[in-house]
Amino acid sequence: YDEVNGETEKRISVGSHSSEFIEKTFSEGDFSDTVYVTANPFFSESKFEEITGRKVSQVFHEVFHTYMTDWNQEEGTVFPESLVRDAKTARKLFPGKKLVVHFMQPHYPFVKSDMTSKGLGPNFEDSGLSVWQRAEIGEYEDEELWTEYRKNLEYVMPHVDELVEHLEGRTVVTADHGN
Repeated sequence: YDEVNGETEKRISVGSHSSEFIEKTFSEGDFSDTVYVTANPFFSESKFEEITGRKVSQVFHEVFHTYMTDWNQEEGTVFPESLVRDAKTARKLFPGKKLVVHFMQPHYPFVKSDMTSKGLGPNFEDSGLSVWQRAEIGEYEDEELWTEYRKNLEYVMPHVDELVEHLEGRTVVTADHGN
């Protein structure tokens, strides 16, 4: 991240996977002043409730489930343009609310990559081994994996920058876990 964006402050996430992050962040507390725009299927009603014991629609003021409307089957993810569009819409509709925009990149699957792992689909269908598991068994070299990861980060950052320029007030760019 620092190589692409310059040196930044660092924090340790409360989770190493989206489900762990969601459980530790949203199982308690009041987020009724927050609009969540997400490409992450872990925010579906059923999965969120399974993780937190709460209904996602009752935790946040509003949730834009962009993964439900803009999932790209070929790439196995949601493109950042869709998140920027929905975030701008959310800002117009709910100007007084906090806004969380949950991109999937640089998380795999890597957009426009020959690496075959496509991750979980929007309905949690299994697509086989992850790129990290494939690297562990020697299918991918570390250098190849990190090159694709960096390209995915470089792909998403102009979209994040565009959104940040559109927002007013304090903005934080972070990750729910190591990706």
